[in-house]
Amino acid sequence: MVQSGYFEIIEPGLVESVISAQDKITTEKLKTLQEKFGAEYFLTGSLTNFEIKETQSGFCLLLGLLGSHEKKEYSVETGIDYRLVSVPDAKIIQADSVENRRSDVSTSTGVLLSGARSDVKILQSSGGKLLRYAMRDLVEKVIRGL
Repeated sequence: MVQSGYFEIIEPGLVESVISAQDKITTEKLKTLQEKFGAEYFLTGSLTNFEIKETQSGFCLLLGLLGSHEKKEYSVETGIDYRLVSVPDAKIIQADSVENRRSDVSTSTGVLLSGARSDVKILQSSGGKLLRYAMRDLVEKVIRGL
């Protein structure tokens, strides 16, 4: 969000010192954010979807002796619900969700007992990168709405 040039971000720990939980947002707390940090908007949200799916298809001719083909598709879906609230009056400026889907394909083919394999693995460490894609989409949507 900072790199977009549209926002100045307040350290989350400082915001949490004023607002302890998303469901406890009050106009008094928003006014404190404005007075302490000069905040104009408060963005809150939650991750509502994070799924990794694998689908596999293929065929085999005469038990693989005449050839075979296998295809695997990996898709990752993320979803974020968010609200953009004006400070200090607590008016909801935007309330929406962002869905993001990324996919990759792996194929292998074999003929007459020889074959090739390829695999695509989505590592748990890739989760952060995939969430950043969803956050980027969220930021773009917020900017378009302002």
